[in-house]
Amino acid sequence: MFLKKGQYEIIQTLTAGNFGQTYIAINKYSQPPNQEVVIKKLKPQQNDPYTLQNAQRLFKKEVESLKKLGVHKQIPTYIDDFEENKEFYLVQEYIKGEDLTEELKPENKLSESEVIHLLINILEVLDFVHKNGVIHRDIKPSNLMRRTEDNQVVLIDFGAVKEVGTVLVNQQGQKTITVIIGTPGYMAGEQGQGNPQCASDVYAVGKIAIQALSGVSPNLLPANLLLKNQNNDGLLWRQGVSVSQELGNIIDKMVEQNFFLRYQNAGEVLQAIKAISPPDIEKPAGFWMRLTADLIDKTIIIIASIIIDFIINGVTVDEAEFMVKILVFYIILGFIYCPVMDSSRTQGTFGKMLMGIKVTDLQRRRVSFDKATKRHSSKIFSYLTLGIGFILASFNKRKRALHDIISGCLVIRSS
Repeated sequence: MFLKKGQYEIIQTLTAGNFGQTYIAINKYSQPPNQEVVIKKLKPQQNDPYTLQNAQRLFKKEVESLKKLGVHKQIPTYIDDFEENKEFYLVQEYIKGEDLTEELKPENKLSESEVIHLLINILEVLDFVHKNGVIHRDIKPSNLMRRTEDNQVVLIDFGAVKEVGTVLVNQQGQKTITVIIGTPGYMAGEQGQGNPQCASDVYAVGKIAIQALSGVSPNLLPANLLLKNQNNDGLLWRQGVSVSQELGNIIDKMVEQNFFLRYQNAGEVLQAIKAISPPDIEKPAGFWMRLTADLIDKTIIIIASIIIDFIINGVTVDEAEFMVKILVFYIILGFIYCPVMDSSRTQGTFGKMLMGIKVTDLQRRRVSFDKATKRHSSKIFSYLTLGIGFILASFNKRKRALHDIISGCLVIRSS
């Protein structure tokens, strides 16, 4: 399927709904050529002149807003917009990565420091949006992309654009929005009544913070947990959740039912969060600490390989055959042991734990199994450079070896 006279070739449908679809497409005329883009198709409910005229006006208005917002590094860049067959199309930069639903899976609780980092990352871009007079209206984990390139959170899918597909206009020119934009669980009360505010976006981010700390989706969170606890000044959601008084108070204010009592915009919350955030002092693990940890882990894997070989094959008389078997087991166990341990709650292998160091991503968050596997696999490049890739950790500020740079990881001290 091609659009705009063959410029865009649709290669995948991401989402499809009553009011529009989202596609991944190839831009045949891009520089460099054949870059992937995201295309949003917005289809008004009726094609009468009144509705189309108002939908077109609304679409152009929102496109102009997105052009301004797209200059921010955490918002997809505007590329193009056009109209075909009484349908409207918006073309934006394709963000490679995973949305936050992967990080905020049920029962997966983040630590307070991880939540503070996440909130700052979201609020910095949302502050820019609010200062430009725009309300997102549909902030939720699936609309927050963790970009693979730099691990930054990217804000996508602005709700105002979706409104184009929900407009009806009667012959008197009166515009009606047939569907409230937003997602139950993350949507504030005033937004559900058709009166979105910047404070409505703040509410949604607050619900994400509660989800991250509690491991419970807002859809499964009883409504009464946003009521005051009779035993203290906090809200009931804090029961059984590991959160400081300072952060808990900020989140409580973010999810106030009365939006007049909430923080009025992202900038206000960001200022409050930064006031309680500890100094971001990064303590990279030194070369010798890493080397010692690596030797401990190699010893563990070699011993485990010998034991497994003995269990499977018994005593091997031929020394060359024995060494080959041990090498095979060593490689296999290494590819299991290192990624599993580095992506676990310990954030490091036994060697790293003994040396008081751990593996994180560039935002000092726990790495995923895929990222930990990539880091381990990338060690081949550090070996192929005759060990220079490992020694590189001694000559840069963040003490990163070649495989850390390739995989986007850090090795830092645990405390």
